[in-house]
Order: sequence, then C-alpha cells, then structure tokens
Amino acid sequence: MYTYKLKDNSDYYLAPKGTDQLFISSPVEKMFATDDIRFKYWLIQKKDVYEIDRYFVRKFERPEKVEEAEKYSEPNVPLIKISEMYLIAAECLSETNTAEALTYLNKLKSERVSPVVENVANSAELLEMIRTEYHREFLSEGQTFFMYKRLALDRMTNFSGLTEEMDEAKYIFPLPKDEIQFGGRK
Repeated sequence: MYTYKLKDNSDYYLAPKGTDQLFISSPVEKMFATDDIRFKYWLIQKKDVYEIDRYFVRKFERPEKVEEAEKYSEPNVPLIKISEMYLIAAECLSETNTAEALTYLNKLKSERVSPVVENVANSAELLEMIRTEYHREFLSEGQTFFMYKRLALDRMTNFSGLTEEMDEAKYIFPLPKDEIQFGGRK
C-alpha cells in the first residue's frame, strides 16, 4: 500500500481542528527513554496555535527542501512491519517462554535505543511491557487497536492513561453501505 500524502492524510483525519498537525496531549517524556530514537525523530516540541508547548507528531513528514527530500523515499504504509512481528512473537511467547519473549522485545528496544529489559517477574508484567511498546512503536498509526482486538481486552488504554470500555461490538466495524448494496451482503 502506498500514498503520496501520508502526512496530509494523517493531519486531516487525526489532527484537532484549528491545528496544522497532530499533537500528543500527554507527557510523552514519561513514555520514551531519553535516547529512544522514536522520541528524537518522531516528535517535535513547539507551541500550538494557542501558544501552548506541545509535542507534535512528525513521523510522517519529509524534508521540504528538494535536495533533502530526494534522499528519502516517500513514506509507505506497510501491511506489517518487522517491529510488529517482534511484538507479536513476544506476545505469543509471553505465557510459555518469557526468556524467548524478552529476546524479541529487547531486539526491538535495542534497535530503538531504548533500555532493554533483563528479566520480568511474571507473564502479566511482560505482557504489560509489550503493550507499552506497542503504544510507543505505533504512535499515531492506529495499529494498537488491532492489538487490543486480537487480545480481546475489555478496556482500551491510551498512553495518556485514558480508558475506553470495550466489548465485541466495538471491535467490529460495520460493513460499508456500498458493500451491502452492491456486494449482495446483508
């Protein structure tokens, strides 16, 4: 899947009205380690239209200067990323083999220059670390929804700490009207 306007689409659909960009409303300094490259390259601190300091998401931006922009390809929308594969593998192993699960989690964390985890007390603690890493890795992508759906969790929590009670109906998107009308679906 590919789009020339990934940043434009992200800003249009996800940015609050009255702003030119998607910003993060929680204290992201607590979410990332200081040296984490995701914090360094995906976020920028600046004032919003109300002169309030906020962290804005810039992970979909590309340089505006032509000579700089030519160094980078246009952003792709991957169907699955290696980081997601590491997290899913860690998630699958969290109940049966915490040592191997930590290997996958730490592979991702070390690639992001984030402190690795030496050991965990139990599988529940490990799963919570994996969920937290999902929030970091898929910041503003919407991918964490699918983790919550796959695990059939009854509460969805964003990294701001806000929660949404979930049930099966909230995890199922309705069929598009055109699909019902022209696809012979009911």
